Amino acid sequence: MYGKPARGRPWHPTSLKNILLSEAVLGYLMHNGKPVIDQEGNPVHLYEGLWNRATHEALKKVLTTRPTWWKGRRSNRSYLRRAPLSHVCRGVPTLR
Repeated sequence: MYGKPARGRPWHPTSLKNILLSEAVLGYLMHNGKPVIDQEGNPVHLYEGLWNRATHEALKKVLTTRPTWWKGRRSNRSYLRRAPLSHVCRGVPTLR
């Protein structure tokens, strides 16, 4: 159908929260995070939404009031610490 193929990785709470808070679950065609508007000013529907607007607003209220414990990958993390150089293997990086 649409989207990227699954890669078999676990879901992160932030990703799931973003999916649930998106208006795409209401069945709207989205572009840059906003519903696409037709010539009459109404959002373009692709399919019947997973739930109605009232449920979406209630879910949004609950999910935006509590912080997500997962903040994503830190950009200042040193990934080279995982592969220290070994004197035995003549300078070829090895994983611990």
